[in-house]
Amino acid sequence: MTIKTNILSFAVGLAIAGANFAALNFVVRRMLGAPDKRALAIVLALLKLAILVLVVWVVIKYLPINIVWFLAGLTVALVAGCVILLLCSGDCFARQKRARNDML
Repeated sequence: MTIKTNILSFAVGLAIAGANFAALNFVVRRMLGAPDKRALAIVLALLKLAILVLVVWVVIKYLPINIVWFLAGLTVALVAGCVILLLCSGDCFARQKRARNDML
């Protein structure tokens, strides 16, 4: 494998993980929103998971990538997403608590 293939593999993994994180953010915001839209959010979460599995399968099966670098790209984005989530979670919970208090 050439270095271009390794960089491409890493970039594809990073792009897929980034798109997955953005979709997950959208679905979770829907779940935390209005109670009448939670069923739709659950369906969206299942659909997101199915699309993720399909995209990863297509990439592994049909693209000439280095699987190790592809998984490294997926993992880096996952770790970065978890760090961002941990850093922002306190602010998100505080906003949610204020919103609940405003509703009462």
